[in-house]
Parts: sequence; structure tokens; C-alpha cells
Amino acid sequence: MTRGSGTRCRIAGITLLVGLLCLQVAGESAASPLEFAPRGSLNAEAFMNWTYGRMGFELEVGGTGTLNDFRWDLGLLPDMRTFRLSAEIRPLEHHLLRLYGSAPETYPGGRTLTRELRTRNGVYPPGTAIQSQFEYACFGMGYDLDFLVGPRYFTGLHGDLKYLHSQVRLWAAGAVGQEDVIAIDELLPCLGAHVEMALPVPGGLCAGSIWPGGFARLTYGISPNYLNYVDISVGLRADLGTQWGCGFGAKLAYEHETFFHQQEFLSGKVLELKRNGFTVSLVGTF
Repeated sequence: MTRGSGTRCRIAGITLLVGLLCLQVAGESAASPLEFAPRGSLNAEAFMNWTYGRMGFELEVGGTGTLNDFRWDLGLLPDMRTFRLSAEIRPLEHHLLRLYGSAPETYPGGRTLTRELRTRNGVYPPGTAIQSQFEYACFGMGYDLDFLVGPRYFTGLHGDLKYLHSQVRLWAAGAVGQEDVIAIDELLPCLGAHVEMALPVPGGLCAGSIWPGGFARLTYGISPNYLNYVDISVGLRADLGTQWGCGFGAKLAYEHETFFHQQEFLSGKVLELKRNGFTVSLVGTF
């Protein structure tokens, strides 16, 4: 055997070993994510938030009205609470289906006006006792496409179809027929990106049973109906081990949700809404 043929044999042998090693690693990486990732989950979440907003009714198209603050003009307190439920299922390694909804919220308010409010239906002069009401609800479904999948980490893009209901009412206490209402009832398509990961606790009594980590999620509305919507959530998570074949976990996050609505702009109606707060979630996986 010549030196050239021996060198070629060694190169071929090394190439074969590297190829077999890559196949083994690829096989392990392809199998390991779903060994650690749940096939499905149920989530219960409390959202404790501060809601701020403004609503505006112009007297006529191009007319001059007032932009009315939720708290200082309508008497709606910013501290609000809601509860959400969601279900997720992962039929394939890189694909996740989601279904979610919030409990319908209704918050009453009221105060004596310190300034004049102008709307399409008339004028509320200073000193008028007014009543108000704010309603909010959200339901939807989503699909996650995870490009990177590993033991307890996922990164990818997602799409949602949300139904948003938001309504603000304003009327003079004791008056008949003087009421202003602005409402949003939108089926809103959204796109976004997300990342989620957890790492095992090394050593100690909790080794292998608690996996702390973090997550972030950005959702942006793409509706053409004069509705700008953004939802951002960033927080911490912890997988707390398994029992009876099911896993348990918890999440704590800061969430910012905002939208600006002008679908009825030609009618002189505008609604701005911003919700900032903390979410606490309990997660059950199977």
C-alpha cells in the first residue's frame, strides 16, 4: 500500500467515524426534546393590572370634542383583576396548538365632573354627577412554530386569532336618554415571536426535580381595521417535578398590553387602552 492510499484510507476512516458520531448526536437531539417536553398542558392565570385609557367622542366629523380620561374624568379606578384559562397540545415536536380565554370583566365607575365633557350626544357641564362602566374580554386560539426545540427550551414564531371585546359607557346620573358608548368587537389576527427555557438545578436535594428558567413573548396585531394592538410578556418560570405521570409548574411575569382604536374615526370615536401588571400562573402538564 502506498503512502497516498494509506492517507486516503485514514481520511475515509475519520470521515466515517465523524459521520457516525453526528448521526448518533442528531438521533439523541431529535429524541430528547419530546422526552422532556410535555405533550399538553392546562394553565390557570391571574392577571393583576393597572388599566389606563382615554375615550373620545367628537360632536361631528372634524368637530371639537373632549378626550376623556378613564380615571380623572370617568371615575374608573385603575386597579383591576382578571382570570384566564388556557390549554395547549403539542401534536408534533415543532408544533404547538393553543386555546385560551379570560373571564369577562365589568368595572363600574362614577364621579362629579370638574370640567366640561363634550360628546356627540351633548355636553356634560362641570358639577354633573356621571356614571361609567368598562367591560373587557378576550378569547382566542394560536399556533406556535418552534424552530429550536430542546429539553425544556423552545424558540420560534407564533400566530394568533383573538376576539377582543372592550366597551366604555358614560351617562349622566338621573338623566334619561343621554348616554355615550364606544365599543370594540374585533376578530384580530396577530403575529409574534417567543422564547422559553429552563435549566436543571445542579446538586443538592432539588437536583433533577426543579428546573428554573425564563420566557418572553411578543404579540403584534396585524388588523387593517384601525386597531393597533401589542402584547408583551416577560417573566420567570419553574418546573416543579412530576407526580402521578403529570408535571407541575409556575410562572411569574410582567405583562404590557395596549391598543389604540380608530375604526369609527369617521364617526368621531377614539379609544386608547393600556394595561400593565403582573401575571401568576399555575401549570399542569401531561
